[in-house]
Order: sequence, then C-alpha cells, then structure tokens
Amino acid sequence: MAKLGINTGSGPNDGTGDNLRLGGSKINSNFDEIYAALGDGTNLSVGTGATSTISLVYPNVGIGSAIPAHKLDVNGNVGAPGVIVSGIATIATLNGVGTLDATTTATIESAIANLPNDFTYINVTGLATVANMSLTGVGTINAARISGVTTTTNLVEVRSDDGTPGRIDYYCEVSNAHYTRIQAAPHSEYSGNVTAVLPTKSGDIVVGDTGSAISQNVNTTGIITATSFVGEGSGIYGLNISEFDLGMFGM
Repeated sequence: MAKLGINTGSGPNDGTGDNLRLGGSKINSNFDEIYAALGDGTNLSVGTGATSTISLVYPNVGIGSAIPAHKLDVNGNVGAPGVIVSGIATIATLNGVGTLDATTTATIESAIANLPNDFTYINVTGLATVANMSLTGVGTINAARISGVTTTTNLVEVRSDDGTPGRIDYYCEVSNAHYTRIQAAPHSEYSGNVTAVLPTKSGDIVVGDTGSAISQNVNTTGIITATSFVGEGSGIYGLNISEFDLGMFGM
C-alpha cells in the first residue's frame, strides 16, 4: 500500500485534521506493512541480533550472518540471475551457472591453463571446454570438451542414467566423421562385476559376437580354446594335426 499520512489539519486545533483514533490506525497500518516486508509480521528480520535474517553492522551487511565480516556476508546459498565480480571470488559450491561474460570466462580459462590448477571437486552440469585438466578428487561432469590432455588418478567411472549402458565414443581423425564406441554390457547379461585387462602388445583388439567376419589376424603364442572351428581348413598350415580332435574340423 502507499504510505498513510496523518492529516494534521489546516491549523492548530481547528478540528479539520484526523482524530486520535484515525491517526493511530494509520500509524499501525504503516508499521504493519514494514514488519510484513522486513520480517514475519510480528518480528523484524533486519537488525543486529543473532536471530536476525539480515544484519546491519556498519559498514557491513550480513544475510544469515549475525556478525558480517565483509561488505556483504552471506551465510547460505545464493541464487542470482547475474553476478558481477571485479575482484576475487572464493566460492565453495557454484551451481546453476548459465552464461559467463567474456572477462569472467577469460579469468577462469587463465586459472585453469596456468599450473598448478588443483581442483578437489568439479561439478559441471553443462558443457565444459578445458585445454588440460587434472582431477585429484571427485569430478562430476555431464558434458566436457577437452582439447588437450586429461589426467585422472586411479579411476574413471562412466555411469548411465538414460537407459543405455555407459559408453565412450572415440572419433576418427578426419572431421570426426566416424567413431568407435566402447560400451558396457546390458544389465541382463551381468552376474557380477567384471574386469577386462588390456593387452600389452600393440595392434587391434579382436572382438567377438560380430555381425560379420573380422578382418584382423590373430597372432598368439598361447592357447586358443574353442568348441569347434568352422570352415574347410585350407588356410590352416604349420599345425601338427595329430594333436587335434579331427571332429572339431568336421572330419
């Protein structure tokens, strides 16, 4: 409402102003609006006490802080459509970041690019473009574009929340036209967690359960165990056939 003023009349004791009851009612209405806007209707939230939501301790202002130590001391979460920082900002957790201005973006990029860029926790819900990144703690990144080298100590987890097993796409070198996807097996095929150990020899990884024949050669000094071998065997050489069960070759 608009502020209610008390009519004091045209002159002293001329009887044209508000009576005492009406004047007191206007005073109460004005205070009721102030206490509703700056408190709970009964108590003010602005003050200097420990129970105040907003504390004024000159020259500082505290929100959720009884004794503000800074020009603006906020004890709790801050939600703002835009934040402009011209100095140094120390933030424990920063969520819901949309578009950053060019100066802020350049400052963050410089901090990341110039070692040591040590981050204990990084949580990114959008797209992160990072030249080089080293994580020593827990990093939760939903989308990241990394143009340099990423070093992760001990463990990388690729989890799923979209109904498809976790996967990683490796793109070819020509305009990223093709990719090879490494993907976890579906839940129905698991009876427990498995560990796949990478080879220590250079070369292609031979896979099974393919839709067509693989084109790579298999070169091994170990043992190949199979229930049967399919084909007439004309391409097999250098074997002591007596060591084999001829039934494996349909003989």
